[in-house]
Amino acid sequence: MSQSASEKTNGTLTGANYEELAEQIATLRADLAGLTETLGRVGKSEKERLVAAARSRGEDLKAAGEARLEDARDYMREQPGTALGLAAALGFLAGYILTGRR
Repeated sequence: MSQSASEKTNGTLTGANYEELAEQIATLRADLAGLTETLGRVGKSEKERLVAAARSRGEDLKAAGEARLEDARDYMREQPGTALGLAAALGFLAGYILTGRR
């Protein structure tokens, strides 16, 4: 297939080739814009999914922490002497560690 002199002159672009190249560039720009928009939507939906999962996990952890706190309160009400002894022992241990005397 030979090209006419008006289509190609020593490797330089001419009218027909330039128009074809301009159309291809316009198509590529449109495709890139579409891909960018799609990636934006995917990123937004993924962000929303992760935020919802984190919120759910946070609520679960909060509920578990509140349950443990209530268990500790019940234990202190049922066995105040033991709870007081544990608190004193932990206090002495923390003081010993924090003062650096060994």
